[in-house]
Amino acid sequence: IMLDCWHKDPKERPRFVELVEKLGDLLQANVQQDGKDYIPLNAILTSNSGFTYSTPAFSEDF
Repeated sequence: IMLDCWHKDPKERPRFVELVEKLGDLLQANVQQDGKDYIPLNAILTSNSGFTYSTPAFSEDF
């Protein structure tokens, strides 16, 4: 991935969307391989060990 980002021809370099997809796939494969569970960043752990999902706050909300 890193070498692709430094390709001599800028048109051959991956777009940001492609990088996000590749990195997401690598992360997912790594998590599945290790057998680890992870908590999504938009999840809030509740007292009954369940997850409650929330939407991210924007700077205008503060």
